[in-house]
Amino acid sequence: MAIKQLTLFIQLFQEFADSYPYSSEGLNHRASYEKQRQQGRRNFAEITAAVKAGEDITESVRFKLLPHTNTPRNRQRGAWTHITESNNIDLTEWFQWSTNQGWEKQEYWSVIAREIYNFVNYCITDYQKFLLACKNFSKSPNSGGFQAGKMTPILNALKPDDFILINDRTRKVINYLSNTKYTEKLTEYPYINLTGRNLILELAEEMQKHNIPAMRDDDLFDMFCHWLVDVKKYNFPSENINSTGNIYETHQDEKINFTATNRHFHKRLSNPYLAIPKSVFLERSNLQPKYTLTQCSQETNITETQLTQWIRAIDRKKQAIFQGPPGTGKTFLAQKLAQHLTSGDDGFWELIQFHPAYTYEDFIQGIRPQSEDGKLTYPVVPGRFLKFCQKAALCQDTCVLIIDEINRANLSQVFGELMYLLEYRDAKIPLANSGEFFP
Repeated sequence: MAIKQLTLFIQLFQEFADSYPYSSEGLNHRASYEKQRQQGRRNFAEITAAVKAGEDITESVRFKLLPHTNTPRNRQRGAWTHITESNNIDLTEWFQWSTNQGWEKQEYWSVIAREIYNFVNYCITDYQKFLLACKNFSKSPNSGGFQAGKMTPILNALKPDDFILINDRTRKVINYLSNTKYTEKLTEYPYINLTGRNLILELAEEMQKHNIPAMRDDDLFDMFCHWLVDVKKYNFPSENINSTGNIYETHQDEKINFTATNRHFHKRLSNPYLAIPKSVFLERSNLQPKYTLTQCSQETNITETQLTQWIRAIDRKKQAIFQGPPGTGKTFLAQKLAQHLTSGDDGFWELIQFHPAYTYEDFIQGIRPQSEDGKLTYPVVPGRFLKFCQKAALCQDTCVLIIDEINRANLSQVFGELMYLLEYRDAKIPLANSGEFFP
């Protein structure tokens, strides 16, 4: 993010933190996120059961899978209301309003509803095919010009760690802060989703500095976007938020693959970055400054030969432990090596210091009690290591995590089942709290 945008964000977020989160509207807004996700998960499970039973799901998809504005009429008929939905058009009216041939005919609604359900199920079942799913659904004659804002609430409810909420408000803010020109088209959602996740990770530390009720970083960012656009009515420079059309091109024959270490998106083409917008990757100006092995040797007083041997060992084993008496420069050396390993790339390095009270919940993930509408909820919140991994997955190059004072903590307690992965790097293992496989 450019210095200009970051400085402005800090100023605006301070104003937001001082005025909105503890207001009555802000407290209700905050409480709605997890409540809506829980309802969305229940709705999807109900629709899935109906699909397996061979039942018609048209009405369920219309009113329980897609988001509706929180109005008395929608609440009365049991529609799934969502804080991000501001379009008062009923989904029936949306079907009839679409210019696609056949949507005005009610007999086609069951086909449309099944395609919407299949799209959502496809995205959450195989995240690696997310981009392909968006492209194929948008090409369908039954897609009716569906925009990302209509589909992201249910995806976020089912997989909040993978899919962020995108609507007109968040799109404007992401475009301004990231200097991009994404539109509301569903085909662009995989790209703005990735850019938005990267942006939220970049801003998380700044957002957490303020006295704000505990909530997910992505929810906090969405609430900030709502305040900025709908409450403050901030005027964005037009050149940052108006799209000039498609920002990328794709071809039907291309196969697209997502992986956790995928350099964002990897396309199996002779030119792997042909169809990827530049905004998905970090700009060359945002790469880490060059830090040569010679500089590292001069600042650490260790020969380049010795440093080269250590670097080769790290490349081979993906880990290293420095041991020695206190005050001999182990942390300093680790930082300088990390600086060299990330030199000239879009990677990064972070430092965590262990202590006797450090736990699995701090490092990996844990349940964090939160108060919503006077009731306690117990969401599973990622710890420092998982947050580091989420941020690293958005980088193309090497990322380094330094654990200082590693011997001060109970390592079996802190690492838990991930001790297994220190040896078996290519394996996967379910996490104790969420049950999700890592990595």
